[in-house]
Amino acid sequence: VKATNHDEVTPKEKHVRTILAATTGSSATRQDIAYTIGALAKRLKGNGWLVTLKVLMVVHRILKEGGGPFLEVFGSSSSGSSQLLNLHNFKDESNPDTWDLSAWIRGYSLYIEERVAVAQQLSFDAARGAKPQERFRSLEATSLLAEMPALQQLLHRLLGCDPEGAAT
Repeated sequence: VKATNHDEVTPKEKHVRTILAATTGSSATRQDIAYTIGALAKRLKGNGWLVTLKVLMVVHRILKEGGGPFLEVFGSSSSGSSQLLNLHNFKDESNPDTWDLSAWIRGYSLYIEERVAVAQQLSFDAARGAKPQERFRSLEATSLLAEMPALQQLLHRLLGCDPEGAAT
């Protein structure tokens, strides 16, 4: 809750670190990760664009720094992850400025959804120490070319996150 509060500042580092420790540490269990996913999903209900954006930022950070175990539970969780990533119809109608922010959040959630799909498809596993750069360097040209469409789609989603209007 503290990492995804209503203050118009980025989530505090100490709160994000607490979440990271619960989801990516060596002592993190599937239950801890599932609980965290559920808690983040609950924060999305009726809390507006700011809290939704902060939840997405926290999930993005966990995916970036944690990877493996979180990604495994996140991808297999039917309740929390589907709600977190199902923001295709997100709209905060509290005032006209939030319409542009809502569009930005929808684009950002699509990027995170694509990132999860690509990570699962290409089997990135931070828990085993496999970094994407190392994995790509070891691939032969034909294997690398086979994975390019997924990476291009991920890049397309990232470019689609460019804020417009009041979101800039």
